[in-house]
This record gives sequence, structure tokens and C-alpha cells, in this order.
Amino acid sequence: MSDKKIEVILDTKQCQGYGMCLMSEDIFEIPQGSQVATLKQHLVDFSREDEIHELVGACPAQAISFRILENA
Repeated sequence: MSDKKIEVILDTKQCQGYGMCLMSEDIFEIPQGSQVATLKQHLVDFSREDEIHELVGACPAQAISFRILENA
């Protein structure tokens, strides 16, 4: 049985702090006093694939990417 996870990748050098990623506040945050987002968690359930695709497309700085991990 395949247990897929999504690894969310945030390029903090590319991030401009627009905050579009905060629609998934359990994954991303922008700490007080910071100009860029950070990851609260980097592995999420595969069932959230559509949400992650939306996040990637919503980031104006193109700082978010992901990869699918098999048997994670």
C-alpha cells in the first residue's frame, strides 16, 4: 500500500512576504517582525494536493514548490 505525502518547499530567498500562503496557516506563518514566511510543517497529507497546487499558483514571488513522496 502506497502512503503518499507532499513535501512543501519554501524558498525563503525568493519569498517577498506577500502572505498569500497564509490561507494555509497550519503550514505557513510570517513571524512577527519578519519579512518572509516560514514553514510550520513541511510534510502534509496527499489528500491536500489541490490546496498545495493552489498555494503554488497564488504565490506572486513563486517561492513555493512541492514534491510527492512515496511511502513517506
